[in-house]
Amino acid sequence: MEFGFAKRFAAAGVLAAAVAGAWAQDVVIGQTGSVTNPLVASLTREYSAGIQLALERANAAGGVKGRKLKLAFRDDGFDAAKTTALVDEMVESDRIVALVGVMGTQPVMRLADDKVLEKHQLASFGPLTGLQSALSRPNVFPVRGSYEDEVRAMLAHSARLGRGKVLYLYYEAGVGPQLAKLVPAMAKDAGVVLTGIVGFPVTPQKSEQQAAVRKALDTPAPPPESVILLAIGPVHSEAVKAVRARYGLGMPVYSLGQVNPAALIGDVGAETARGVMLSQVMPMPGNAGMQVTRDFEADRRKFAAAAPASYIVLEGYICGRIVVEMLRRAKTLTAPAVLQAAEQAGVVDVGGFRVDYGQQGRRSVNPIELTMLSRSGTLIR
Repeated sequence: MEFGFAKRFAAAGVLAAAVAGAWAQDVVIGQTGSVTNPLVASLTREYSAGIQLALERANAAGGVKGRKLKLAFRDDGFDAAKTTALVDEMVESDRIVALVGVMGTQPVMRLADDKVLEKHQLASFGPLTGLQSALSRPNVFPVRGSYEDEVRAMLAHSARLGRGKVLYLYYEAGVGPQLAKLVPAMAKDAGVVLTGIVGFPVTPQKSEQQAAVRKALDTPAPPPESVILLAIGPVHSEAVKAVRARYGLGMPVYSLGQVNPAALIGDVGAETARGVMLSQVMPMPGNAGMQVTRDFEADRRKFAAAAPASYIVLEGYICGRIVVEMLRRAKTLTAPAVLQAAEQAGVVDVGGFRVDYGQQGRRSVNPIELTMLSRSGTLIR
């Protein structure tokens, strides 16, 4: 989804290939993602918008240590093989002092496997992945909860509803296969019975995707009482159509909060999307009970009124706020000093949203919430 806020930053150079030498005195943080790959284009735009909003807030207050903050971006096409070289490039040409919002599990794992973060003494804040094995890699400082936590919340909710027969449906891409291996143990802990763990391929053509999911669902199995669906982007939308066609509009469907509700409704229609439940690792935008959501709404209106008040923009904003805090705590505005500040941070509280970067493991310490798409297309708790 393209919106004016993202266009404005693209035009200003946020999504440009490099930060010009004229900004040599600015403090630059780097992000990799993709606005060209349809699987993550919407997520990347919104997450980047949230990060930039946090930087705008900091710059309006004088920056950090008297220096302006800038975001450098590289489009890796959602191809992990390209991510490491692009990070090397940002270190060399942009002099980035930290990474923020790396998009996707495979890029995060590739950076770890190639020891890129360690080589450059870079901290990577708030990567957009929830796989615990990725979030626990060296120099990674998560902001969101794990996919495992989200799936556990879905299973527990289905059990509380008395729907103890669950189908786990996942796309055979990204984190899909890895997370599927963990589901049996989580289902056992939740006291539910899995009617199947079914994978489906991502097809080259969108027009073929729904048929591929329906074929996977034709495997003989006991009928489920709810479906947990792991996929993102247009692939997720086509899978929702297939699930509704196979089991009817009344079947409870759970999905990860990375799904863009507006895009889903645009793809499948309000009636088909109605009742889809999304796990959320962030507080609900507009929640007047938290300082960070009040700050977010005030800053959005002040600096970027065209940016949607979505969960993903809010997540980018919170991530950006945490990065700004680490820059303030760093002894110098260099990559090693920022990394050291993060390693010594302990519990960080941003307006009521907390992360723990202590010695017992780095993690979000916020509850997972479940929201549901209503008939009007709004998310309700």
